[in-house]
Amino acid sequence: MAVTSTLSYVVLKTRKQPGIGGKWKSPDRIHAEELSINYFCDDSTFKPQTDVKLLYDDKQLYGVFRVRDQYVLCRETEYQADVTRDTCVAAYFQPDPEKGYLALEMNCCGALRARYYEEPSDAIGALTGKIIHLPWRDGYKIRVYTSHFGTVESEIAEPLTWYLEFVIPFSVFETYTGIVKPLRQHPWRVNFYKCASSCSHPHRASWAPLESGVSFHQPDSFAPLYFS
Repeated sequence: MAVTSTLSYVVLKTRKQPGIGGKWKSPDRIHAEELSINYFCDDSTFKPQTDVKLLYDDKQLYGVFRVRDQYVLCRETEYQADVTRDTCVAAYFQPDPEKGYLALEMNCCGALRARYYEEPSDAIGALTGKIIHLPWRDGYKIRVYTSHFGTVESEIAEPLTWYLEFVIPFSVFETYTGIVKPLRQHPWRVNFYKCASSCSHPHRASWAPLESGVSFHQPDSFAPLYFS
């Protein structure tokens, strides 16, 4: 049974491509709705403020995270590395509620892990029966930009605000879900996350509340994503 939640998000259509390297309050994004990742797991010892904005056009989905962070650690640099150990944000998209979901996890240095969970499990928080690790020919199409360049081998204990932008062509969703582009009458389902497991103050948080435990892989907990 899905978690009862009143959360939802409306993605506005943009006439001008925001691009990579823009600002949180740039003219292209000034009207985009903000959402906040406020639901922390019980064992989280630190609760950073993380906000997200989305826009879309006929070809791509544009997202940006703003993270008011602390205890920042970032060591992974390779595609498909386990970036959740680092200072990390994530976005899980399910274009068709009857099918799987695309899981994007990105650390503050911009390293990306991209997987498609084709068979969501009935067990709460369990990994799916079939996981597709997006090959580089698809992964490279997902562009990621971060305001923090270079690894952080020694933890930055002081407060630090950082930004991460991503651009996903709808062709990537089409490859794995069959959804060519979003339609107003067919909302997607989605959740957004902030985590870090290897820093001195580990934490895990989501936008839509999780049903049970700390695993992010709970598609029943996803909330509606509408396209205006």
